[in-house]
Amino acid sequence: MDATIASEGAPAPLLRAARNGVQARTPPAPLGVVLTTHAQSQNAAAIVRFLTVRAVRVLVVVAGAASNSSMFDGATTWHVPYNNFDSTGLMAVYESPGEARKAVGEAFFYLHDTVHLNDTFVRRLSRTEPSMCALRRYPSMNMGVYTVDSVHRHGEKLYTARSPPFPSSPADLQRLKGQAVRQEDAIFRAARCTCFLSPPPVVTYPRGSSRRRDHFAEWGIDKMKANWKKSRVWTLSTE
Repeated sequence: MDATIASEGAPAPLLRAARNGVQARTPPAPLGVVLTTHAQSQNAAAIVRFLTVRAVRVLVVVAGAASNSSMFDGATTWHVPYNNFDSTGLMAVYESPGEARKAVGEAFFYLHDTVHLNDTFVRRLSRTEPSMCALRRYPSMNMGVYTVDSVHRHGEKLYTARSPPFPSSPADLQRLKGQAVRQEDAIFRAARCTCFLSPPPVVTYPRGSSRRRDHFAEWGIDKMKANWKKSRVWTLSTE
């Protein structure tokens, strides 16, 4: 199995097959997934269903939510009162590393609920080393492979900047989204991570959408992002 190499930076740490008669070591278990979402998400359930039917371990962190406000079959679900957007799930792992290990293991792939996945993503989880590696060269939207240890070691500054409980006003949400953008890749940078899983994505602007689509073909990920050419205001929708 050949490593995927980003346009710049270190190669992604994919597991390699034995060569020249040398016995390969036993590969680690497939990576689990930590999915950060919010109580009004219309896409999280589809992501969880896609992953769990393929036997992927999933921890769902629901931001700005009361306990048991939403549950996901086959996944571990945590409800947290704060909402720091892209950083929420990482904050939750920082706060409860032991419980995170029980849910997804020592390492995990971090996802947002604004993605669409295909089976390439699941195959990659089984081929990738459990070590820190961003999805792409920065900015990577915080997505990529994390270890629980690294999140706990470097997450203090991120965690102390969390939002007040249950933010709801449009002004508060817009402010917190801006803060999340400024905190992007904070843990990768603090860990001095120079490993990148994928080259830059193919970017398209779907007709009629308020978002742009970043397509990571090598990982089977489509990430819907704010289309700042169309609107400077953040939106909840994935369309």
